Amino acid sequence: SVIFPGASRIGGRLVINGDNRRWLWVDKNGDGSGMYQTSEYSFYTVSDVRMLGLEVDDEGNIYLGSVDNGNVYKFPVNGFDAKGNPQYSTESMTFFTNVGHGAYSMKWVQETDMFFVGNGYDISTVDIWENWSSPARKKVRSVTLPPHETQGDARQVIADKDYFYVTYMIIGGPYTGKEGEIDIYKISDGSFVGYITPGPEIGSTSGWIDL
Repeated sequence: SVIFPGASRIGGRLVINGDNRRWLWVDKNGDGSGMYQTSEYSFYTVSDVRMLGLEVDDEGNIYLGSVDNGNVYKFPVNGFDAKGNPQYSTESMTFFTNVGHGAYSMKWVQETDMFFVGNGYDISTVDIWENWSSPARKKVRSVTLPPHETQGDARQVIADKDYFYVTYMIIGGPYTGKEGEIDIYKISDGSFVGYITPGPEIGSTSGWIDL
């Protein structure tokens, strides 16, 4: 299954556009082909133009975050087909919550039920939420990243149960000036712990990391 940004159907083809329409592809017949098959594509509309935040939980539910207004939407997984493909539907998509600012990068650590969200396209702050799976969820901390306007772009936040990590791309991070710098912060108080820099074995650069 694939969730795409704004799109419309023109002359039998799906064309990406800049409005609020989105489309979802589910490989219902298992042929692995993304070529347009009417029964496999469905459209939905949200009030957000740029949906760049993305998180998938342990059960396969998908969360999409809006850079424009902080809305977070949930696509629940509706079981699996005979080939083991997760099944999603636009009809079951729901509004989940609003985080109060643009949600460019997101991570939910289910072990501790804590949620991390980076504010903005070039992340300036990282918010930490407790009890994310509960209606009683609340933001408990906002960590401001060091200035890096001339050094690079903070593009991703990822976390485990003790630390969260921020990846810098394009030019470099605030501490080393090197591309791919990964800064490490303690979740309990938001303090800076240190950094990791990628070695030559991976081209001395970092991308979207996963834990």
